Amino acid sequence: MLKQSDFHWDTYWWVAKIDLPFLAQTVSVEIYSHCEYKQTEPDESRRPDERQIEIANSLLLLPASLRDEMHDVAELARAEVDESVCLADYDLGHINRDNIGKHYQINSAIIPGDCQPEDMHVFFDAECQWEEEHGLRLSMVNGKFVGFSCQSGAIGVEQICRNAPQN
Repeated sequence: MLKQSDFHWDTYWWVAKIDLPFLAQTVSVEIYSHCEYKQTEPDESRRPDERQIEIANSLLLLPASLRDEMHDVAELARAEVDESVCLADYDLGHINRDNIGKHYQINSAIIPGDCQPEDMHVFFDAECQWEEEHGLRLSMVNGKFVGFSCQSGAIGVEQICRNAPQN
């Protein structure tokens, strides 16, 4: 379990490493000291709060089955890019839902500033073969994946949810 003392300041956010069982890998957890939605600035004196630490630790409890849901959303992102640029032209072979997990790698889990304390927002940033320049950001709210964008895209859920899978 992470505690506040596990995090160190890294220019823009508080960072700690965590082993995430549902991903079977170690990722960087980045906790924002500011709120992009409210346009506040990064602040080293604002350490991760209890709610942000709670959200970070909740990632340890996510079931392995969630990886399949993550792959589904990644496949939606890949298909959207493929529709725009025809990935076959980039010699990536045939990427599909069955092999998508081999084509992207989660690097970090981002926990935003406490803009909306009633919900648990986490953004997973990944490198991916189909969008090497911008990467992939998968958006999770309350333990469910709700959409995607590129890493350099807006962090706000409002912009990301338009891509959410329809169940």
